[in-house]
Amino acid sequence: MRLAWIGVAFALVLLATPFFDRFDPARGRRLSRTRHRSRQESAEAAAVVTKPTSASTAPPRGRPLIHLTPLGEGRSWGLHRMFVAELRLLLKGYPWWWYVLAGGLIVAQCVAPLEISRGPLLTAAWIWPILLWSAMGTREARHGTEQLIFTGPRVVCRQVPASWLAGVVVVAVMGGGVAVRLLLAPNYSGLLGWFAGALFIPTLALALGVWTKSSRPFEGLFTGVWYIGPLNTASRSGP
Repeated sequence: MRLAWIGVAFALVLLATPFFDRFDPARGRRLSRTRHRSRQESAEAAAVVTKPTSASTAPPRGRPLIHLTPLGEGRSWGLHRMFVAELRLLLKGYPWWWYVLAGGLIVAQCVAPLEISRGPLLTAAWIWPILLWSAMGTREARHGTEQLIFTGPRVVCRQVPASWLAGVVVVAVMGGGVAVRLLLAPNYSGLLGWFAGALFIPTLALALGVWTKSSRPFEGLFTGVWYIGPLNTASRSGP
């Protein structure tokens, strides 16, 4: 049986190999050349459209000069707007079937028996968005917008809480079915453990992302913790 499972694992690795090109320098160079060519074409098209003419470069007559008012420190920074923006950035860029499977996991938690819901289903629901959480704290470094974002006033006090809250909301939604079931049971000790896990995942993702500027440390560490802890616990408590 152990040899059979080794064969299954080897077959899965072979199936995943054609699609895993993150560390392939040849494919990365081809992709970078394609992106560079598309950027050049876009820049040339924009230069043609925005080419100034003699009429447009002439200063308007009879119009006063426009002075921009600097953004003051006392203005409201709108936590809810930054939270919505961070949440949209987290959820952006995934195919439709990703959201369908996520919704299926949430619905399954509501209809399955409580032990299965808080065991295998919650374990699967809290590993499914791992690539989503691993982007927390690394987006600015990956897209080269650090100098633009981090020059704003009090960015640590403003953006970091909004990003963390967005991650907490995703965790809470993905495990919301279990939380409702535990609340109705009532099982307050289990609900307390659920809250601890819901706060731990985005906190770890954001901390590792800010410290390392890469998504891979969180992906590796969280997968290991998930396999050693929740996955083995769920498999032992299963039927």
